[in-house]
Amino acid sequence: MPTQTITPTTYTAGAVATAASVVVVSRNTFQQQMRTDLEEVFYNEEEFAELGGITWRYADGSSQSLPAIFDEEHAGQDIDTGAPAILSEPQIHVPTHLFTGRPGEGDSVVIRNRPFRVKEILPDGTGVSVVTLLRE
Repeated sequence: MPTQTITPTTYTAGAVATAASVVVVSRNTFQQQMRTDLEEVFYNEEEFAELGGITWRYADGSSQSLPAIFDEEHAGQDIDTGAPAILSEPQIHVPTHLFTGRPGEGDSVVIRNRPFRVKEILPDGTGVSVVTLLRE
């Protein structure tokens, strides 16, 4: 049976269902399409990303502007005591491939003119790094 290679942009379920061949979606093409989708939709300032991006300051003194999605910390109350409690720490989601330096703990980030310290960086395996922040 012949092999037919398609890209995610040319993929249609109908075309695959009626194909008289084995259909292979190229992994590199798929990864590139995911990166394009992230940049054009999620990290688009007219959609989800922070307007003007964020400023990432590396521990070595260099800095760069990056698109990011910012999740504010969420406060609530402790169920047992009724005392105020932080339910989640502030986080940003950044396209990993855009870092010009090596990000690490000790770096700082400016978001909406507010400074934060980088607590933890976790690449999530999809091309995005989830960065947990501490208020300065």
